[in-house]
Amino acid sequence: AHLQLNFFNYTKHLPKFSSNEYIFYYEPTRDTIGQITAYDLDLNDEIYYEIYLQPNEISINKYSGVITIQKSFSFTKSFIEFYASARDLANQIVYTRVKVFYTTEPKFRSYLYYISLNSSNVKLPMDIFQMEIVDLFNQPLNLVKYQLKSPTNFFEINENKLILKEYLNNNYRLTINAYWKNFIIQTSIEVQIVENLIRLNKNYYEFLLDKSFLKENFLIETFSINNLTLKIVSTPLTRFNC
Repeated sequence: AHLQLNFFNYTKHLPKFSSNEYIFYYEPTRDTIGQITAYDLDLNDEIYYEIYLQPNEISINKYSGVITIQKSFSFTKSFIEFYASARDLANQIVYTRVKVFYTTEPKFRSYLYYISLNSSNVKLPMDIFQMEIVDLFNQPLNLVKYQLKSPTNFFEINENKLILKEYLNNNYRLTINAYWKNFIIQTSIEVQIVENLIRLNKNYYEFLLDKSFLKENFLIETFSINNLTLKIVSTPLTRFNC
């Protein structure tokens, strides 16, 4: 009888991830976030995966590298970040970074923007507005294409800037389409021509109001300026979409 013993050297090569950083996009309808993969050139070596600094609701299959998430998990920001390791039979370990982004339908910060232009200060061409769409957490999104829904001689779009090309005699409303991935997002802009602009005491005013208050009350604040009374009121957009 013969007994054959085979000895393998698992220390010759370190495990290696296929990427230094993995980026996944979470979809609420799925339990699986994605899969990380590592390889080892040592004969008959094996790889075991582990993750670190991750939320408790996220786990990894130590054999396949598949990362899963419980549906009870709630994102508090637009992405989460943690680390993963690959370990071989010789306990040699390498690490990589994992980022998981929450995919959500993007939006403009408002369904309707008002732009007031002082007719005496208009110089053509004039940059009058910079457009931006955000995610669920109000974080700006990149790689967005903006376009006028109906082309006009008065306006054009340069990247995310709305440019006034010709003088306006009256107020003008236009619709903007934003294209991001497979989404088309829309907003409206009303450009108002005014003779005088009134400057307030501060550059901005901030109000903390309960949403139920806006549904039942219209007046937010009143200012007295040079024998004029300025009232800030809530609009239907404010009352039902803030």
